[in-house]
Amino acid sequence: MDNNYGNYGYNDNSYGSNDYGISSQGSMPMAVLGAVIGSIPGIVLWIILGQIGFIAAIAGAVIAGGTIMGYTKIGKREIIGDKAGKIICVIIVIVAIYASIHIDTTFSVLREVKNDAMWKLKFCLTYHEKDVTFSTVSKHLYKVCEPNALKINFAVGYGLGILGAFGVLRKR
Repeated sequence: MDNNYGNYGYNDNSYGSNDYGISSQGSMPMAVLGAVIGSIPGIVLWIILGQIGFIAAIAGAVIAGGTIMGYTKIGKREIIGDKAGKIICVIIVIVAIYASIHIDTTFSVLREVKNDAMWKLKFCLTYHEKDVTFSTVSKHLYKVCEPNALKINFAVGYGLGILGAFGVLRKR
C-alpha cells in the first residue's frame, strides 16, 4: 500500500522546486513587475533634481539600485547568474532613464512656454492646439526642442545614469 502522507505537492521530477512545487528561482512576472516598481523612486528623483536645475548620477544609481532591488525582493529571484534577469533589468533601466529625461524636459519646456505669451501663442498656432498642457508639450517635444539640445540632454542623462548604475552594479 502506497502512503503519500506529508508529500502534498511534491514532485520527484521537478528540478529546482521545493517540496511545495514553488520554484527556487521565484516568479519572472513578479520579478519584472518588481523591477518596474523599483525604478519609480529613481525616476521621481531624476525629475525633482532636473526641475531644480541639477542632473546627477545619483538618480541613475537610484534607478539601477531600485530596479535590481525590486527584481530580487518582489520577484524572489537572484540577479547573480540570471542572464535573463540582467537583460530585463538593463532594459528597464534604459526605459526608466528615457522616461525621466522626457518627463523632465517636458516640464521644463512647459514652464517656458506658459511663462511667455508669444511662445504660447506660437506653440498653439504652430501645432494647432487649443492650450498648452503637459500632454500637448510632450506630444510635440521633439518638434519644439532643438534636436542637438535634446541629443545632448539624452547623452548626458544616459552617461550619468550609466555611471551611477555602474556604481550600484559593481557592488553586486
